[in-house]
Amino acid sequence: SVSAGAFHSLAVTHDGRVLACGRNTHGQLGLGNCRDASTFERVEGIPHFVTSTACGAHHSLMCTASGLVYSAGLGARGRLGLSQDELWARTKTGGGGGRGGGQRPAGVDDQASAPLGLGWAEHVAVWEPVPLDALVGASVAEVAAGFAHSV
Repeated sequence: SVSAGAFHSLAVTHDGRVLACGRNTHGQLGLGNCRDASTFERVEGIPHFVTSTACGAHHSLMCTASGLVYSAGLGARGRLGLSQDELWARTKTGGGGGRGGGQRPAGVDDQASAPLGLGWAEHVAVWEPVPLDALVGASVAEVAAGFAHSV
């Protein structure tokens, strides 16, 4: 299957791997960085057979044969399917305490955002596919994405 966002595309190979290309401003390609890709590159880090993908403007979703869902890209307003606390947990890894005092791990970006209460949640970007724990056990069969939302 193939899916297209505003500026990026995802393709699923016959053996369940994901390939990505296009603009990668917020890590929506899931390649672990924010480099644009002019040719398709393999998305690593999904240990399951992927059956479908969906692209929003700045985020991506991947659904596996076992019903798990992974997401990557801009996390504003829940479009990745992660709660504010889950986004914060991915940005604050210790030290400093309070208002964004922690260090961000590789693969997480806070582009153009200031700490808001608990952290950078409005503009945090996740550069590698992360599983959506809230959907474990739901046996999701397909995913869809709009410009700034996910289903």
